[in-house]
Amino acid sequence: MDRCTITFFMILFVLVYNRIEAKQEEDDCQQVEQHMSKRCLENSVTRVSCKNFNSDDALLPHPDDCELFYYCVSPDHEPICRQCPAQLHFNPIKHVCDVPERAGCVVSVF
Repeated sequence: MDRCTITFFMILFVLVYNRIEAKQEEDDCQQVEQHMSKRCLENSVTRVSCKNFNSDDALLPHPDDCELFYYCVSPDHEPICRQCPAQLHFNPIKHVCDVPERAGCVVSVF
């Protein structure tokens, strides 16, 4: 093979590889949205970051909705919103979903 053909195939490989990688990132984003509750998507008003968050279980209360909480994978990742089941509220002290009367949740917005 001549140098021009080799260069052509290298460029073709890079283009195909980048397209596959971009498709995987798109699929990952769609999966995250599918697993995220509708309530998380609609009620996440206040921006939350994991950068300065320090907790053993990596959970933090949602500032806008008592039924929601965030999971921090690492300080470098975006927080993942989750919803408590059965209309329970996230207890910011115990870091569990609890009955609203015991949860002690206070939202900063609403």
